[in-house]
Amino acid sequence: LSAALIFFLIILVDYILLSGKKYQIEDEIIASGKTGENLVYKELKALKKEDKEYLLYRNLQLKLQEFDFILIGENGIFNIEVKHYAGENTKIKIAEDGKWTKEKNRKIIEISNPEDQVERHRDVLNDIFGDKYPIIDFLVLTNDKNFIEGSNNTKLRLVKLSNLTNLIKNYKSEKPLSKEDISSIKSLIKENAES
Repeated sequence: LSAALIFFLIILVDYILLSGKKYQIEDEIIASGKTGENLVYKELKALKKEDKEYLLYRNLQLKLQEFDFILIGENGIFNIEVKHYAGENTKIKIAEDGKWTKEKNRKIIEISNPEDQVERHRDVLNDIFGDKYPIIDFLVLTNDKNFIEGSNNTKLRLVKLSNLTNLIKNYKSEKPLSKEDISSIKSLIKENAES
């Protein structure tokens, strides 16, 4: 075999191996996300069982955006985004410039800033409801073994899974929702939901 053919074969094998690794990583991210969502769903379902007045939506599609959870109660509309950064002793760092990184086993990688996603979701909710109802954004970090550094560098309400239901139950809205408000919100969601 010629040197050029051998070189081409080496590059081809590397490409195939790296592509397989890429898909494996994407599969791990999806599985990790589902793990986090299932943990939050379990908590919110228990809260709804305790207080049947709450309306709970999971993986709701509104105006081309998929919401992890929307929980509606007399104390407001909770826009809940979930992140499950896998691994023990993983440090999530939020820099002053808004960049998010994840450090695990001394390896640092940049991760997407969930603030952008939460803001897009809030924009959709504001478009549907206007400023008539209080919207409370939560970013729930479901792996309690993660360390967060620089939480003061984000506008997001970062919530550990273990604190989620207490924060919701004890949240005091300046403008509580009536049964009529909740019924109206439910209708607006139904009108705008994509199947």
